[in-house]
Amino acid sequence: MILRWVPFLIALAGLAWFGWYHRPTSENLAYVVPAVMLLWVTIAFLISASPGGRNIPENARGASPFWIAAIVGLAVLVLLLAVLRVVNPLLLPIVLTIEHVCVASKKPKFTVALTLVMVLPSFALIEGFLVFLRSSPTLASKAVFHDLATRLYRTDWKVLQFEKDCTRFDPELLYTLKPGSCIFSNTEFRTRLNINRLGMRDDEQSLDGPEIIVAGDSHAMGWGLEHAQTYAASIERTTGRKVLASAIASYGTARELIILKRVDRAKTRILIIHYNLNDREENQSFLSHGNSLPRSEITRYYASEKYYRESRRYFPGKYLSYALNGVLSLIGKRIRTARGVPPSSDRVPRDAASKPNASPHAEALFGVLQNSPISLTALHLILITPYGDAPPWPSMGEQVLAMFDADRGKPRPLSIHVIEEDNLLGPEDHLPLDNHTNASGHAKIAREVLRIIKTL
Repeated sequence: MILRWVPFLIALAGLAWFGWYHRPTSENLAYVVPAVMLLWVTIAFLISASPGGRNIPENARGASPFWIAAIVGLAVLVLLLAVLRVVNPLLLPIVLTIEHVCVASKKPKFTVALTLVMVLPSFALIEGFLVFLRSSPTLASKAVFHDLATRLYRTDWKVLQFEKDCTRFDPELLYTLKPGSCIFSNTEFRTRLNINRLGMRDDEQSLDGPEIIVAGDSHAMGWGLEHAQTYAASIERTTGRKVLASAIASYGTARELIILKRVDRAKTRILIIHYNLNDREENQSFLSHGNSLPRSEITRYYASEKYYRESRRYFPGKYLSYALNGVLSLIGKRIRTARGVPPSSDRVPRDAASKPNASPHAEALFGVLQNSPISLTALHLILITPYGDAPPWPSMGEQVLAMFDADRGKPRPLSIHVIEEDNLLGPEDHLPLDNHTNASGHAKIAREVLRIIKTL
């Protein structure tokens, strides 16, 4: 009688083990882990409670030592590989569920053979298609595949800020680019980064009294492009004025301005800030720490590098598990949307209650600009707001302008001009898999910036 409940007891033990030791550290697995675990426990209970559960004691008594060793050994092997992070930990409940079904069958050997013939090839075909999808810009450009392809791509893409050949630790900024030259590549591109002494993707001459500075993150830096294709280089060629491309991948507005303290800005008249939605967290941290960022520890830098390397490793079923998580995530979002619950990034904070149309992005950006680490009063500011996924508020640029207008008694730039990527760029202006702005997108931004510069 007790033997028939062994699958269910094992599933409960596995659920407890996963709960303590394998909490998902990333949104990539935040949905699929609990879903697989609950499905495993449910199937194990149904097996034990069903008439098939009576077959378990009989099969156990009639099984040869070889079969018992094979079943137990496979489970132990998968468990060991999961603990060592060689395979996806979710493989363990899948393997054990298959074993439970087999030992509850009237013909366990036949069921094992049938499972091997049907499940393994199906698994290999699905995983193989997902591997191809993850590496295909052509499929990623199709609307039906785009979201899934980009999600899979980002499970193991190369991220510049964690590439040792291209970056170095900095206690004030966490990291800068490493002076010299390096190759940075991904599925859709292979580019050379030439980096000056301050760790920016530009030449040494651009550091000496630039008239125009382009600050931003990976989009402004030209992720996936050669420097000559970036809008910073285009502006310099067209105007004949010295332009410094100070943008660095992952930087928020706070770090973009902090690093400019190291630059000779005596001749600078125009500052271009290319905002991205992931800047908000850093900007809010800057404001909450008294208009400064906490100094970075080198241990944190190396820990992030280690996590990055581990997350890029492939294991059987990696893309399938992430694809399932994406589907479950989408279902969860649809349910929240139907219930009228906005995404967390779109919720207005309590201190914005008096301004119902206020965007946390605009408020944090305005706070950083108002308390800028460098003086902005002698500069013309061109603010580029991001493309896509913008919260449903009025134009972020318009909000920042309104906030400056409401505080006219405080220092402000000579003029503020806004370029909204949502009104300028389309899907064709981004890399299909990578989603960073491509050469055509940079060309459009350059034309718009040049139009503004002519009016100054």
